Amino acid sequence: MQLQQSPFLNIFPQERVRQTLDYMGRSRNERVTGPVAREICQRNGIKVLIGGEIIQLGSQYVLNLTATNCLTGDTLAQEQAQAASKEQVLPVVGDAAKKMRVELERTPRVAHT
Repeated sequence: MQLQQSPFLNIFPQERVRQTLDYMGRSRNERVTGPVAREICQRNGIKVLIGGEIIQLGSQYVLNLTATNCLTGDTLAQEQAQAASKEQVLPVVGDAAKKMRVELERTPRVAHT
């Protein structure tokens, strides 16, 4: 939700991802990561790919968000945060997404690519 609040960012719908996977000759249910995600971006004229992961370390959770330029593969912004418990993961994700949104709005490479 935090990323959707930016007037500069649009979220690419899941159905369009599935359609693009079809065009690429891949399964509509394929997990989209790495090179496949960048190819989907390039095929659809998307400028920035935002990916993330949540890793459980004992009772804590570490969140990593990365914004990547779809054409060059360059990292435009990164956020890392920790949640002390499973119940805190969603609020921490929201805070990290808000920070990333602000960073991307200030990044000239995003506005001009």
